[in-house]
Amino acid sequence: MTNPTEISARYDLTDGIFNAIAHRYDRTNSILSFGFNALWHRILIGEVRKVPHGSVLDLACGTGTLTKKMASLPGTRVTGVDPSANMLSVAQKRLGITENISLIKGYAESLPFSEESFAVVTVSYGIRNFADMEASLLEIKRVLQPGGRLFILEFSPEKGDSPGNV
Repeated sequence: MTNPTEISARYDLTDGIFNAIAHRYDRTNSILSFGFNALWHRILIGEVRKVPHGSVLDLACGTGTLTKKMASLPGTRVTGVDPSANMLSVAQKRLGITENISLIKGYAESLPFSEESFAVVTVSYGIRNFADMEASLLEIKRVLQPGGRLFILEFSPEKGDSPGNV
């Protein structure tokens, strides 16, 4: 399995891009999604409501927008994970002190949780930034409870689908 040090050396956007844009990330997402971001979040939350969701891992949680919305579901405990310290700082300001939310700096490729820790894993606009997709998906599978669900919200083309991508 790839460890975070190898990830950082090979593909660390967090220190450059995401730490630099953390304070304007939400506005940028709104612009890039043509304002559909809020609607897509509502749809995703509606889908999560349909399945057991007592423990949610919001992977690549960024500024905590989805994290906060997930935490409003009754009986839900949400853990947000993101590799960017600045994004987590914005998230902490947004969330304040909330008993059912915790934020952790970390990488999808090496999650600091025991097996079968979460009923639901969400990834909103972050999967495209996973340095090692296979390792990330294996980690998600490892931390999901039997019958758990993964919800991915993404609007960028898959790697290789647009000119210039390989």
